[in-house]
Amino acid sequence: MISWYIERETDTQPLLRYILTGQFIIPPSTTIELWSSTTTPTPIPPETQEQQQQSFVCIRTKLPTWNVARRWSVTRLFDHTGREKAIFSHKTLTPIDEGKNPQ
Repeated sequence: MISWYIERETDTQPLLRYILTGQFIIPPSTTIELWSSTTTPTPIPPETQEQQQQSFVCIRTKLPTWNVARRWSVTRLFDHTGREKAIFSHKTLTPIDEGKNPQ
């Protein structure tokens, strides 16, 4: 994964980029979490890892704003040629949304 990179866009940050340097190897079915060095990652219980039969990798960035998103975020993974390989997005629920029942 040399020169692969992750771009993150949020409602509070126009664009953040994390470049995977060196010979970073990610096994199949691995969940990667990127966290700001100023944020405490949410621990993943061992039973969850066993149930999902996945590996979990946590990377600490030097970008203090990496985990700052008030309403939404879009995170994309690109290979060394710039081709998009994956996209993840989330919308943060407002207090009004949290009280609604799914239909």
